[in-house]
Amino acid sequence: MRALYEKVTKAFTSDITLESISVKVSGLLAYDSGNFHETMVDVSNGAKTALRGSYLMVLAKGADAGLDRPTNVDECALEYQQRRQMRSILP
Repeated sequence: MRALYEKVTKAFTSDITLESISVKVSGLLAYDSGNFHETMVDVSNGAKTALRGSYLMVLAKGADAGLDRPTNVDECALEYQQRRQMRSILP
């Protein structure tokens, strides 16, 4: 999987926008779901491809949570809600 990811990121650049629709927390899990819009550019010839679809991101509280990211699912959910609110007030 890592090799495939590295191959794709060398061949394409990407500009992606996530539109969060729902954030839920349950116990040690949280999820964010919504829609995405992405433009991929082939680095070899500059050809652009527009993509759109839905996403589901699942977050789990783990023992390895470091200080550079939220330390629990409540903080994760709060961070996503704040980002969603900021997007709604920006032009």
